[in-house]
Amino acid sequence: SGIRVDPGKKVSVDLEARVIGGEELRVAVQLLTPAGARYGAPATISLVSTAYSRAAGWVVAVAFIALAAFVIIGITRRIRRVHSSRTPSGSIGDAS
Repeated sequence: SGIRVDPGKKVSVDLEARVIGGEELRVAVQLLTPAGARYGAPATISLVSTAYSRAAGWVVAVAFIALAAFVIIGITRRIRRVHSSRTPSGSIGDAS
């Protein structure tokens, strides 16, 4: 269904669009006459995503940093445990 704009009037229109990703998407829009002929020059509008994609990016970044920290901590603990369980070769039974 078309949107009717009476002569001398302005109309605001809400359009539903889905933008995937965080980049701006430029779209050309064109007014048409009731007969379907082009009216005027096409206009370019920019569509941008909501803050959800930015928030998702931050969540992924924080999760990656946390995972890297847990891996580093785990490796460090394992190395310390191995070093602390080893004893010097001459210290056992050298009570003389």
